Amino acid sequence: MGALPDVRRRADRRDPAVGAVRRDVQCRGAPHRLRDLRLERAQSVPPARAQPVPLPHRPVTEESPSSIPGWYGKLPSLGDFASRRLPVEFVKAWDAWLQDVLQASREALGEAWFDAYLTMPIWRFVLLPGLVTQRGWAGVLMPSVDRVGRHFPLTVAVELPSHEAAAHAVFEGAGWFAGLEDAALAVLDPTRSVDDLDEALAPCALPAPLAAAPEAAIGPLRALPSVEAFGPIAEGEALRAWSESTGWRALWWTRGRVDGDSLMLGCAGLPAAEEFGWLLGRPRG
Repeated sequence: MGALPDVRRRADRRDPAVGAVRRDVQCRGAPHRLRDLRLERAQSVPPARAQPVPLPHRPVTEESPSSIPGWYGKLPSLGDFASRRLPVEFVKAWDAWLQDVLQASREALGEAWFDAYLTMPIWRFVLLPGLVTQRGWAGVLMPSVDRVGRHFPLTVAVELPSHEAAAHAVFEGAGWFAGLEDAALAVLDPTRSVDDLDEALAPCALPAPLAAAPEAAIGPLRALPSVEAFGPIAEGEALRAWSESTGWRALWWTRGRVDGDSLMLGCAGLPAAEEFGWLLGRPRG
């Protein structure tokens, strides 16, 4: 990830919390730069979630399905939770999980939590169908902060209709995930609006794997609609078999970090508190 434009550096000076999140997500910066941020507030649980925020353009909370990734969480340009293009069923389950593991990690890490949160890498994820909703999900999870300094991640995600689509995201989605990360990082600039985020996500629709008849996966090769269809089918069956043999239904990984190699986590459900602590990156002694 390259250097940020001048406008973002100016924004960093105006808002140290936002600047620290942006710099450390990109560069895993030294913890000593983050000491002042411990005065910032961790997000408390409001009685209702993802409420519409008045804006001069489109509503911030939408439920219509779309091949364009949706998003949920906190943005530096907004003062509360917001979402677009994600179903309520997903948002409720995702929010409940995040609230639980964030609270548990705060209790476990104490004062070290802010450093861990602000230096957490962007995590890519693929969730198999049936884990959160009937369909699967793929996207990224990035530490973020709202306009008044409350910390809560930004999630960008899209539905996956099948194991084949999940396999396509895992094996062929590197460029797509990179596009989501770039769009998410750009909106850490507090001068960027939700419409800027949507504009950046518009070209990020996840290409669907080449379709094939369901029986083609177990039928003779000549039953495939084309030779090229064998790749997505084989990948989907491989992912299904891998999941069944290992017991995991969610895969998390990073593109790579300045201070180390890429990381990967497979788990049977959404990460539990201890596993989420590993995603945060517990301080090393």
